[in-house]
Amino acid sequence: MGNLENEGGEHSVSLATLLNNRAACSLKTGQCNSTISDCSRSISLLPLNHKAVLRRACAYEMKEKFQEAYMDYHLCLRLDGTVPLAQDAVTRLGRHLQDEYGLDWRGRLPPHPDADLVLGALRAAQSQHHTTPVDAIQTQLTKSEDQNQHDVTPVDAVQTQSIQSEDQNQHDVTPVDAVQTQSIQSEDQNQHDVTPVDAVQTQSIQSEDQNQHDVTPVEG
Repeated sequence: MGNLENEGGEHSVSLATLLNNRAACSLKTGQCNSTISDCSRSISLLPLNHKAVLRRACAYEMKEKFQEAYMDYHLCLRLDGTVPLAQDAVTRLGRHLQDEYGLDWRGRLPPHPDADLVLGALRAAQSQHHTTPVDAIQTQLTKSEDQNQHDVTPVDAVQTQSIQSEDQNQHDVTPVDAVQTQSIQSEDQNQHDVTPVDAVQTQSIQSEDQNQHDVTPVEG
């Protein structure tokens, strides 16, 4: 992973995605520290990746670090305001922090370590592309996927191979016309092996004629 991180560019996008996926696995198994570490590295490589911010927030909440969790949930909504989990968490943790610290609980929040990086990338994306951060991150991920597709057999090639395989199988199978031809030939052969009716009648006539020659004529 270190080499990918140093190379930058498309490799950084791939590494950020890999770290984010590993963080998701760690979160499911309760390894919160690993989740936080991988998400932090993923955010540093791809600041607009709101999924990494969201997963880190979940890990902080599981560790009962509610201030850090609240800030990450809030930052996730800055990137994508349509995430239901983050919306519910901001409301829930906001009430919890107010009950614990009073009405000035927001003033007690520590500085967010990635706020400048993420919000700076957000402003840059909005000014350059005039798109939402979600669109910008999807564009980056699409470019990375397109790069990976060059190493995969195209669909057209797969279909061509399938057609060629079917054609090969057809050559190995006796066609219907050939089967019918063989059947006709077999019937013709059977006809040659069977005594025709005319031949039977001819033999019968010949036998009768022979008997007539063998009978002694009656003397008068």
